[in-house]
Amino acid sequence: MPHQTDSELILKTRNSARFSVEHRTISCVLMVTVLAWGLYAYRHMPKRKDPEIPVLAAMAVCRWPGANAQQVEQLVTRKIEARIAENSDLQRASPGGDYGIRSLSVDGLSVVQVLLEKSTTDPQKIFTEINVKAARNPQPAEWSGSHRIHQ
Repeated sequence: MPHQTDSELILKTRNSARFSVEHRTISCVLMVTVLAWGLYAYRHMPKRKDPEIPVLAAMAVCRWPGANAQQVEQLVTRKIEARIAENSDLQRASPGGDYGIRSLSVDGLSVVQVLLEKSTTDPQKIFTEINVKAARNPQPAEWSGSHRIHQ
């Protein structure tokens, strides 16, 4: 079996670039068809000026100037976590996934992050309930800080 030259290989090889060059009319018709199809799809695509994107995460930030991290953890963070954990719409713990509650306590500051289930229908109502529960949290007598839930 003798080896073929490059020119013989090129003549026998078929690919889309070669076909497009050899059959210009078919290529142009296909290109116009694809462009028209794309324009039709774009014009008939559903569009909303302001799409609804539910916010499923919030943070409770509590300041307690002058308190050390251990005081903040014991007297503020854990109590807020317990109040938030009463809600049934929190994201469930899954292997390799996020938990519904995360927290960070440092000197003078407590940050508690809340994540809701993706199937939650009214997150605003649930965050309002969480905010009310957190506001009813008994506060230490020496605490002069404030708390707020940020969405």
